[in-house]
Amino acid sequence: MKFERKDLSFYPEDVLEYQLNRYERTANDFKSAFSYEAQAVFSAPGRSEICGNHTDHNLGKAVGASVNLDIIAFAAKRDDGKICIKANGFDDINVDISDLEMRDDEKNNSTALVRGVEAHRVAIDKHLAATSENWALARMPIVDRSILRLATYEMMYVDDVPTSVTINEAVELAKDFGGEDESPRFVNGVLGRIAKILDEEKAAPKSAPVNGAAEETPKEA
Repeated sequence: MKFERKDLSFYPEDVLEYQLNRYERTANDFKSAFSYEAQAVFSAPGRSEICGNHTDHNLGKAVGASVNLDIIAFAAKRDDGKICIKANGFDDINVDISDLEMRDDEKNNSTALVRGVEAHRVAIDKHLAATSENWALARMPIVDRSILRLATYEMMYVDDVPTSVTINEAVELAKDFGGEDESPRFVNGVLGRIAKILDEEKAAPKSAPVNGAAEETPKEA
């Protein structure tokens, strides 16, 4: 994968040469790790929040400032049924989606989150489709959809993380990496609605079996 100056014109001129080298180096690292080239490239700009953290997504006020830093990611679709993630400074993540049983040695780490989201994606997406007003899942920005899936998984299946913490962390991810200016508010709104539904489901009394519906049907002699 080759890059030209025009491909990275969103960077200031004085750092363009550095960014060209950075992108080409990362492209080479990707190909070295996976033996094929990346199909998509992402840049998530950073920002510094001076004051008002956790208030803006609740209709409060915040003061933020841009910074000249970003995180870049290279990705490609695999055809071997595996999810593989490599990130500088972190352990590799390798999940075979044909084996999605949760493992004790992965508890509370990133691999457990990847495995859990994939294992429960149908149930997660059902909640997202029901609460993301005017947004089909396929039309959501990829990063926003990924953040929502991750947070919904935690809210539904990870008991030791309070819902408020999950939502706050998801909103912070949307601020840093979201694809749209409205991403934090959108993520907050969807997760707030899902949290309400989950609370109502927990509070609802369990219904008893009707007319022995849970009993096995007798076999004919």
